[in-house]
Order: sequence, then structure tokens, then C-alpha cells
Amino acid sequence: MIVPQHLRELRDSKLIAWGGNFRQARRLGWRMEIDLSPTGYLDMPSGSMFWARPGALRPLIGLGLEFGDFPPEPCEVDGTIAHCLERLFLFSCEKAGYHWVKVSDRRDGDPTAIEIHEASDISSFLARYDFRLLGPQGGHG
Repeated sequence: MIVPQHLRELRDSKLIAWGGNFRQARRLGWRMEIDLSPTGYLDMPSGSMFWARPGALRPLIGLGLEFGDFPPEPCEVDGTIAHCLERLFLFSCEKAGYHWVKVSDRRDGDPTAIEIHEASDISSFLARYDFRLLGPQGGHG
């Protein structure tokens, strides 16, 4: 799964958090055999924008959710199932056995960003920096 880096203003604001979504997200996580922790690291694709192999979403699809499970749009109320799912995309990816990586524009000024010039740079990066939200037993924390 490839996700964009959060806008600097969002990163600086500390808004990348569970908010009112943790309890419902945890219940959904249990259904995917993921045990979420309120103190574990959280990341997610801003605005639910990402590229992914379909298999990376299989744990979420396996929840069997239907349109009736979601409130009518527009719905900007925190704590809805849509906001919970947004926070579970990367967990689903890992649970399905895939990796995720965040990309950004080099002009963003993020000191942790590295430049990618060719395909082998991606492989080298992934070999050195395999960050995981889930531990070896699928636990979060």
C-alpha cells in the first residue's frame, strides 16, 4: 500500500489520533483478529487516499459491511464507522501480509524523507526501514 505523507499542518496539529473512534475501531479490529491499543502508534492515509493491492484490503472487506452500516453523507461527525475504517487501512494491509510505505514531495522538508531515483532505491529503503503498526502476533502497541 502506498499512502501520501500528511500535509505538514496536519502533522504539526497532532490531529492524527483515534479521537472518538477508538472503541468502535477496536471492535472492528477484533473481528479482523487485530488487538488495537489506545496508546499504540497510529497512522493512516489522509483522506483515505492510497494505492493498494486488492489483497491488502481483504481483512476490511471480510468484515462484510453494507451500505446500511454507514450514516448518510455528508457525515463529518467523528466516531462513525467511516472514520474508524479510515484508521484501519494500514492495519488491514499488515494483517493481510503486505507492507505499506509513505511517499512525499521532497520539497516538503520532512527530515526523514529520502529521495528515490530508481526502483532499486525502493527495495533498499524497504530493507532498511520496515516499520510496522502490528507486532509479530498481530497485536498493536
